[in-house]
Amino acid sequence: VEKLLREDITIAGMIAVSPDYYGNIAPLSQYAEVLTRYSRLFMVDEAHGAHLAFEENEELYAGTYADIWVDGAHKTLSTLTQGAIISVKDEKYAAELEEGLSIFRTTSPSYPIMASVEYGVKRAAEPVAKKHGKSAREEFALRFPEIKVYKNGDWTKLLVDFKPAGVSADLVYQALEKKGIYAELSDGRYILFYLSRETSPGELISLGKTLKKVVKRKKIKSTYVPRPEVSYASHSYSYLYALKTEKELVPLDRAVGRMCARNAGIAPPCIPVVAAGETITPSAVKALSSGAHTFGVENGKITVVKR
Repeated sequence: VEKLLREDITIAGMIAVSPDYYGNIAPLSQYAEVLTRYSRLFMVDEAHGAHLAFEENEELYAGTYADIWVDGAHKTLSTLTQGAIISVKDEKYAAELEEGLSIFRTTSPSYPIMASVEYGVKRAAEPVAKKHGKSAREEFALRFPEIKVYKNGDWTKLLVDFKPAGVSADLVYQALEKKGIYAELSDGRYILFYLSRETSPGELISLGKTLKKVVKRKKIKSTYVPRPEVSYASHSYSYLYALKTEKELVPLDRAVGRMCARNAGIAPPCIPVVAAGETITPSAVKALSSGAHTFGVENGKITVVKR
């Protein structure tokens, strides 16, 4: 980050994502130190971490370090879908933020959604609500030590690892849906169960028992296949340059070596495999071709900068 800032004075700031779908927390304090030293803005997309404002460890919360940050309240608080909060640390940014919001948001907002955001915040601040979901996860770990989970920094992201069992997470995901259990995502190896302060110990115990039964099915045994590794381009052009240039759609198998003109990736977890301005690599094509749900790919074709 410091190298980029030192070499390019046109960089206005940085946007970090923390936590991500896997519950990884970015090194926020280190980012903030560098960006402050270079007098650049530090913004955080904390869509998956609205609950972190109420945790005892302030190091996890974006508001401890960021100049501007967004919380997706509907993801981990008791809030209706689309409910979110945007915050600024210094009021000098408030006027410009209001102007920016006016471009994107409707002049007829949903007051039920707005009221539900307030309810979610108040509910999360209650002492009982603070401990409920977290204690349920701790009890799950004690009750089912044989179920391997990904170690992360955010207790609301329970990622069950199916590689040790040698089974496909996608097949387990489908089997769970038939039982009325809907997880947040499957990436072939992990299944993410999104917890909240309202999650009860009984719900997770029931989940653990079901997982143990599903994994033992004969049709699922020895079905694990590693995801293809992606090698990223060693260089790229400006994201804005790629967006402004003339574009064309080409088949994925003929896109290697071309400059990508729109972000393309696999959903979930919605992270670009190749971003606008980057050179498309063979492994990127392989990953995009194998994804069941993608963005930036239309009928087997990807948008590139026209030659």
